[in-house]
Amino acid sequence: MDTCKQAPCIGWYFYTIIQADGNPKTAQTFLYISGGPGASSLGIMLTANGPCRMDGNWLIENKFSWTRQANGIWVDAPIPTGFSQGPIGAGWENLILDLVDFVKKFFEQHKGLNNDVHLVGFSSSGKLRGDHITGNKCINPPPLPSAQMMATLGARLVKSVGFKVNLVGVMMLSGIAAPLATIDQMKARLVQCKEQLDECNRNGPGGTPISVYCKQALNTCEKNTAQRLISAGTSAYDIRVPPGKENTFYRLHPGDVPDLLNLKSVQQALGVSKEWMPYNHQVHDQFVRFVAYDTTYQVTSLLDAGLKVLVVNGDQDFMTNAVGAFEGVSKLKGVKDYGKLLKESPAKDIKVDGRNFGKMWASQYTNGAKLAFIKVLDAGHMMFLYEPSGAQSISENFFTGGYWKSR
Repeated sequence: MDTCKQAPCIGWYFYTIIQADGNPKTAQTFLYISGGPGASSLGIMLTANGPCRMDGNWLIENKFSWTRQANGIWVDAPIPTGFSQGPIGAGWENLILDLVDFVKKFFEQHKGLNNDVHLVGFSSSGKLRGDHITGNKCINPPPLPSAQMMATLGARLVKSVGFKVNLVGVMMLSGIAAPLATIDQMKARLVQCKEQLDECNRNGPGGTPISVYCKQALNTCEKNTAQRLISAGTSAYDIRVPPGKENTFYRLHPGDVPDLLNLKSVQQALGVSKEWMPYNHQVHDQFVRFVAYDTTYQVTSLLDAGLKVLVVNGDQDFMTNAVGAFEGVSKLKGVKDYGKLLKESPAKDIKVDGRNFGKMWASQYTNGAKLAFIKVLDAGHMMFLYEPSGAQSISENFFTGGYWKSR
């Protein structure tokens, strides 16, 4: 699908649609964009949450698929991530405008999928993602703002005119909605980091981030947090292991995706003719600075509109740590004091396969909004791989509203 808000230019988003195993006409729908920006969503579909996954050098049925009960859409974004094609855009605002345009056009053309739509953003490292997909080891780069991107996209869709996407919820996995809240929980002298985060967000709640200051903030904050940890020989994505050893505690070990997607026969079947790479460095370099953008306003706007929001973080992840993420969520305040009520709600053990795999706080409000936070136990950044059955359970309960039905 072609879209571009920066004339004159043309871009094409590559996407994959997988119908639900049940009745696609009545099933909920999720639209997934992977981290980076620059990491291909097609890669995670073929390693973790799609109906088939790589095992060695070929595909097998994936019992952890998210499409058992929901229709799935995986989008390679921003352009030219994965199989998407076109010039790299400039700036956060143009990226969001392009995505709003794409999503509205998509559901206008696929009205049968415009049923209880959920946006899912995963803030994963593109280079780390490449490690998972290819087996190569590498040094982990900064965290990536897919969760912020989806929160902003959702808030814009709610307020947009014209064709209406039937958006009902946004899920943010291993993300940072409020970077300052996360930083506040880290025991380090970060005065300069906080000052530069303020400059990045100088246009105020909901305003466009200032690119040059966001880049400065990212560099300063990373130098004083994650890079110190990595220099000491500890992974910022799983504090139990050294960098590059995150797969030590994985329950799911994916196979090699690039070899499959770069087969001529596969590309002919997909209608593409581009070398597929799990991670686009240029896209990452252009947009990673916006991890410093505070999207608290956007998340609050979603709740004010009566939508459901779920934030999920692993308890062994330093980069997007669960303590800081919960702190950020607990400060959400709009027409209701969402965070305060959530923090006051009792924590509940959540189980899969007869075992506890997480702690959940959930609350719902008189305006129809629903909010939940889940801390996944013994999980680092790539929770799909640490807890595949747990991630599947989380997605299904989020799509169906199961976490709020008993409250």
